[in-house]
Amino acid sequence: MREPMTVQVDLEIPAAYIKYADGESVQTRDILDGGTVAYDVDAQGQVVGLEILWIDDPAHVEAAETFARDHGLAFPRNLAGNLTAA
Repeated sequence: MREPMTVQVDLEIPAAYIKYADGESVQTRDILDGGTVAYDVDAQGQVVGLEILWIDDPAHVEAAETFARDHGLAFPRNLAGNLTAA
């Protein structure tokens, strides 16, 4: 299982980007309609990163987690549950 390199969270949207590789993204593909959950691929078709908009919506997090699991990617545990402002 490939572990994330970084996880960036923006609490204002709220959104997250999970980066799995250093490669340059050449295409973004939707997992859910409207791009609320999408992934980036490099020129070889390998997943570079996973973007989740509105991560306070459990359906978005679930879709991203399912995609990650199905593609051999580790997913941050309790991603949405970690979004608390100090």
